[in-house]
Amino acid sequence: MLTRVRSLDSIEPLEADWERLADAVSAPPFARAGWIRAWNQAFGSGELTAVTVERDGRIAGLLPLLRRRGALVSPTNWHTPMFLPLAEDAEACEALLSAAVRATRRRLDLGFVPADGQLPSSLAGAAEQSGLAFESRVVQRSPWIELSEDWESYESALSSKRRSGLRRLRRRLEERGEVSIQCSDGREGLEGLLEEGFRVEASGWKGERDTAIISRPETIGFYTDVARWAAKRGWLQLWFLRLDGRPLAFAYCLQDGQRLYEVKIGFEVSEARHGPGVVLTQARVEHAFRAGLASYEFLGQPAKHKLEWTDRCRSFSRLQAFSPTPAGRLSHLAWTRGRELALRMRARNARRRNGEARISR
Repeated sequence: MLTRVRSLDSIEPLEADWERLADAVSAPPFARAGWIRAWNQAFGSGELTAVTVERDGRIAGLLPLLRRRGALVSPTNWHTPMFLPLAEDAEACEALLSAAVRATRRRLDLGFVPADGQLPSSLAGAAEQSGLAFESRVVQRSPWIELSEDWESYESALSSKRRSGLRRLRRRLEERGEVSIQCSDGREGLEGLLEEGFRVEASGWKGERDTAIISRPETIGFYTDVARWAAKRGWLQLWFLRLDGRPLAFAYCLQDGQRLYEVKIGFEVSEARHGPGVVLTQARVEHAFRAGLASYEFLGQPAKHKLEWTDRCRSFSRLQAFSPTPAGRLSHLAWTRGRELALRMRARNARRRNGEARISR
């Protein structure tokens, strides 16, 4: 096998091979060329780089990275649900990781990697063979529902309180007007649907804290570009719950034929007591069951409203390998000791706040 580390002015020269490999290994949307292109245009800083493994004249493994000041880092941030290299088999994956380890002068840093797969142990092995220090920690736990049974069986397994609560919320909405639930694939009227949905998503605390999609030009651009790409592939689902035509809840989802991914959601906070977001979630979960998908992926952190539907979570890790160079050792020291210091300071501040709270009472 031939391994290469190449700088990319754009993704286009590799896109056809990238998609062929992604299709062969049933990769999720977040490992595809379209997602990485949109992410890099919105958030990327550094030189876009691809580590590839070639076998019999074709690309058998591919790992997109950004080169920053001697470090190789994954093109990820908190808008990234998951990240993983593409490889035909374990041998190609190990060759890919070994090449990436050898190519870094300071640090190899991969974020949001599935913790239950082979990648963490494979990268740890590649780092050890090359004399690199290795660090791993879980950074996110994302709830998900396994869709191995039918909708009726799943629904009946919910508590009677939960089922009656869902019926009550739907009834309250219907008492106020005509309730409709719509799902669009974005092939028609995409820009208008996104504008409408992003406005709902910004309602309440997201808009107040500037964490909504419309809070920053780069997030608007990113989610718009992903939507255009996914719509062309038939993967986009824009869900709305409307009351007399007015949108009260919105969900931006991707469905790739195997899983339904809940990327972004929002609802009109003024309507929270009527539960439009809950009712819309029920519709999406039921759709996933009836469509015969493998799983419903809530993505993101394990918020309470997600754990009301499932008690299962997938863990995602940050993996780091530090080179034995002076720069690599310094980076490792800063990471480990700096994190320890940050944790101690956080604990000390928490104790101080608790003490002030007791005094104020």
